[in-house]
Amino acid sequence: MTLNQAVKKFTVAGLDVSALEGQEKAFQNCLSFLDGIEKTRLQNRRRGSYGYKHIVENPSGNFGIRSSQDFYTGYIYEGTFILAALASGFTMQQSGRGLKATFNISERGLRRRAIEITNSAS
Repeated sequence: MTLNQAVKKFTVAGLDVSALEGQEKAFQNCLSFLDGIEKTRLQNRRRGSYGYKHIVENPSGNFGIRSSQDFYTGYIYEGTFILAALASGFTMQQSGRGLKATFNISERGLRRRAIEITNSAS
């Protein structure tokens, strides 16, 4: 799925479509990162969409894993991550104002994926 297709398919409250300009590579990196992470029955309230986007940008730093490089060195707009998570089949819950969202992303799977990405980048 492309970023444009995701924008047309999913409704996200607070999404600034103009901020998605130039985010196709970031979107594809988010999709790649999320690939294979397990879905939980309930929402993971430990993290929100803003925290997840930072994990994709720097998986090693967010989990204290030693690495000399990041997975994706560009800026990822929070809405880009949200659209990638929806495109990956995760369910979203938004509350309050702005983009804030939670997903049914497995915490254990998230850490495992961060280790995989970090080890493959080294």
